[in-house]
Amino acid sequence: MVQYSYSANAQEGGDPGKLKLDIPRFTDIRPHGFGSWMGNLLLHKYASMYGTDMLFMSLDHFTSPELDKVNPSLEGKLGSHDYEVAKAKIAHAAKSLAPILGKVAEIDEKTLNAYIGYMLSPEYQSYRADFLAAKVR
Repeated sequence: MVQYSYSANAQEGGDPGKLKLDIPRFTDIRPHGFGSWMGNLLLHKYASMYGTDMLFMSLDHFTSPELDKVNPSLEGKLGSHDYEVAKAKIAHAAKSLAPILGKVAEIDEKTLNAYIGYMLSPEYQSYRADFLAAKVR
């Protein structure tokens, strides 16, 4: 198993905030996604070199932003498509907890909107884009 961290993928992908030298990037691929793609190439090289039957890549330290460190504003988002999708995802998560809790989790409107705001925040959306870029590569 080969493990890649969020930070390592960013550095490998040329994230200007992670490099010690001022090296220009010539790609519009997100640094985390590009770093993951490079890691995937390395995995294929290891598999070829060592004739492995199985080789796994795990993503470590891909932690979503803390709830209290995002801007969860819903200004201009209430009723939007993104708002409705986030609301449906939360409702689905609440229903999926029923077997564990013995009932569907109840969420008051204030808490629901706080989580929707979190899911729609720029901080969470940036993290999500990095994670999906790493996952897809």
